[in-house]
Amino acid sequence: MVQTQLGYKIIVMHNLMAKFQKILEICKQYAGNQVNLCPRWHNR
Repeated sequence: MVQTQLGYKIIVMHNLMAKFQKILEICKQYAGNQVNLCPRWHNR
């Protein structure tokens, strides 16, 4: 029971991370198309 719950939590966390990374990629693409307001922060 505990192991299945742990496995479920890991899967949920993994899915959240994947979604978050996709959102980050979209944000990066969007930011690249806009006027770069913070060049130092983006070029890090």
